[in-house]
Amino acid sequence: MSSYVFPLSSGASGSRVSFPFAATYSKTYLKGTKHKGVDLAPKNGGSPTILATIGGEVIEQGYDAKGYGNYCIIQGSDRYYHFYCHMAHAANVKKGEQVEAGKALGIMGSTGNVTGPHLHYEIRQVRDDKGTLINPCALLGIANAQGDVKITGNAPVSITSVGASGTPAVPANILYEEMAPITGSEQSGDYLFGRRCRIIVSDDNGDGIDITNLHITFNCVKTYLMDMQYSIINIYNVNRDTESFVIRQGSVVTIEAGYEGANYGEIFTGDIIQAFGYNENGVDFVLRIVAVDSDRFLNEGFVNFSMDKGATQRQALEHIASKAAVPSKLNNISDGLSQSTLPRGKVYFGMAKDYMRQIAQSSNATLYMDNGQVNIIKVTDPPNDRIFKLTPKSGLIGVPQQTEMGIKGKALLIPQIRVDRSIQIDNAYIQERQLAVGTLQTSLDRQGVYRIAKTTYIGDTRGNDWYVEFEAMTQAGYVPAMLQNADGNPF
Repeated sequence: MSSYVFPLSSGASGSRVSFPFAATYSKTYLKGTKHKGVDLAPKNGGSPTILATIGGEVIEQGYDAKGYGNYCIIQGSDRYYHFYCHMAHAANVKKGEQVEAGKALGIMGSTGNVTGPHLHYEIRQVRDDKGTLINPCALLGIANAQGDVKITGNAPVSITSVGASGTPAVPANILYEEMAPITGSEQSGDYLFGRRCRIIVSDDNGDGIDITNLHITFNCVKTYLMDMQYSIINIYNVNRDTESFVIRQGSVVTIEAGYEGANYGEIFTGDIIQAFGYNENGVDFVLRIVAVDSDRFLNEGFVNFSMDKGATQRQALEHIASKAAVPSKLNNISDGLSQSTLPRGKVYFGMAKDYMRQIAQSSNATLYMDNGQVNIIKVTDPPNDRIFKLTPKSGLIGVPQQTEMGIKGKALLIPQIRVDRSIQIDNAYIQERQLAVGTLQTSLDRQGVYRIAKTTYIGDTRGNDWYVEFEAMTQAGYVPAMLQNADGNPF
């Protein structure tokens, strides 16, 4: 759970709310509109220092004569965009700078469009969308009322926290996205019922071949639950040149699958560890490819370099990934790793995966590879993308089943349903688990938000199979609350 610092050096006890969040303007050209943030000022006058309420990255700082005056914007570790406005002078932080909670950003002033000195503190879910405003008072744990600041006693709210009543506190204005119903369910060229699939095999130089219109089956397993991520691909009746290239020179294979239109994309990229041909039932010739995600990076990624004192864990990860004998790239890295720094210089001499696992475990996180890229996440991290609403009309198949840690279910093969993506499923569609004596019984998530931990993509371009099986953990509520302070890897 994120915690927040009061944004004025005068402190909560020495400050007042001069204009509450969502209050209606009665004067000026803004008459009739709602206040987008909260205005704070010291009770006894003066010019207190403006403080960062949460650590994060400075996204922007500048001057807006008609509005915010001298301002800066910080994307916090809570993934929200925090606006600090009307400073007396230009903010003393620069774009791209990493700051900690409590960092002095500037002095309270009256620049821009104001009637007197104060801090306008505003929070948005999406930086450029004023429709995603968040009540700053709820995060600070203060009453949203004009007058002296009053502490409500409520814990700060974050996307992974649990409220006092036990209700998951996913903000009401978190962005959701309804999956569009599958269209194009007609025969389309060589695609069956709007399905689309492409296999790309490349050699060590990046040269490759595109296999599209043949009969293809595949079984792809993706997960962050410490299991191997692999794919088994069968391609029927390829010509001799294609067979020879794949078996002799094939290094990397990529699978793209889904449906025509937006519901199509990459579902797997991995290193080929075996390729061979065989006859099936004495009729069809089958070329089988067995691939493992990031096999070469994990098993051949040796590093030898040093880093200076003060480097962040994220910087260490970037160097480990890029300087490995078989390099990789970072993808989704938990925000907390940008705050932790090395207390002294360090020499890295060994396998990249071992150092990455050490960094992950020291932060109660898990390491997994996804299509050749490094990911280190925590069970308590907020969603890194919009939450997908999954219903029978948008691809849900059958009845999802409750598990000890969340749910498992089945959907049409839509690539947007992937590991670490959050989905929302109405609990009315879910079959609850029968209570077993002597076992831990958990409840379904009250908001129906679940984080996908494992997917199995199963496809047959000329058969019935075209779906994804998924296992998902409760995103907010009991499980994250139980694990967020766990020692070691919570997974």
